[in-house]
Amino acid sequence: MIQRTGWGANDGTWILWFNAPADYNRTKANAYYAMGCNSPTGPCGDGAGAPHGSTHKPGLYICGGNGDFDIVIPAGGPPVVLCTQADQTLSSEQLDLWGTNGVNIGSTHLAGLTNVESPSAYYDTTHATWIMTYSDPNCGYCTGSGTTATNPLGT
Repeated sequence: MIQRTGWGANDGTWILWFNAPADYNRTKANAYYAMGCNSPTGPCGDGAGAPHGSTHKPGLYICGGNGDFDIVIPAGGPPVVLCTQADQTLSSEQLDLWGTNGVNIGSTHLAGLTNVESPSAYYDTTHATWIMTYSDPNCGYCTGSGTTATNPLGT
């Protein structure tokens, strides 16, 4: 869930993104939806009514697959969706001022990875660097996953 605050329309609307893999399997359209919500706890979607209830199938150019995803919001900038493609590679795509459609700006085959899932990222203010996390190999609950560490201060 993201909130349009400090970027784009800047109207405070909460947007719930979710993955519906059957869409991709059935139509080869991206597997994502974005719902406008009346608060961070809902209600969301068309049935939520005014002021923000809506359901939208995003138009995406780069993140058009059916994999895991996360949305990060750079300080003062538009949100970016990080996505796992159908071929298990990672991509990124900038979202529009509404936070509900892609704008065809981003990258594919991030880090040259070919068998990953569960992307996410955060901004490390101390080092002025974005840190991406993901599961490598594509097995989010396996021992030895690329996202495990013995303590949060480790390498």
